Parts: sequence; C-alpha cells; structure tokens
Amino acid sequence: MQIVPLGLIQPNATATAVNVNANTILSANKLKFQSVPAGCTTLVASTAPIYIGSSALDIATGAGVIKVLEAGDEWSFGDERDGNLIDLASIFVKAQNATDGVLVCAFKR
Repeated sequence: MQIVPLGLIQPNATATAVNVNANTILSANKLKFQSVPAGCTTLVASTAPIYIGSSALDIATGAGVIKVLEAGDEWSFGDERDGNLIDLASIFVKAQNATDGVLVCAFKR
C-alpha cells in the first residue's frame, strides 16, 4: 500500500472548483478528506463548508456535489483492498471562503 499525501487544497472562493490530482498521481484505490479543524496551530481552520464533487460542482444549486464537510469533518471513499481505482481527475473541491481548505490523502495499491 502506498500512501500519497496530496496536501492542503485551498480552492479560491471566487474561482471554479479545484481538482485534487495536484499532478502527483492519476488514480487511487481510496481517498481521505479532512476539513481543517478549529484549534489547528499550523493551518488556518475552515470556517465554512467545503464541497467535494465532480467537475460540474456548483454549490449554489447542489449539482455535482458528492459530500459537504464542516470544519474538522473527515470523509473517505473507495477501498484500498480491491482493484477498483478512483480517477483523481474527476474529483474536485470548492470552498465558500478563500482561506478554507481540505487535507487530502490518496491510498494506492
């Protein structure tokens, strides 16, 4: 199992959604997201929801939204034990505030 931290993704609140790929890897068996929790001493804590979804992600209408994270929430999907791969080019993140972000980690067999 290879663990690939993709780091903090901070989408600009006024821009389009940001792809999670970060040109590191193209696919993974599992992804884990964590919204930056309050009290974090090294990163700015998220103050508004973080949206995870497809390239059609639109927080105004809810189109393309897979998951909404509040500050400190964690979420993962996929299964590192099977051969199914998640195409990272298809996963996007959007924030309401420019300083909010999400930590992303990929797991790959």
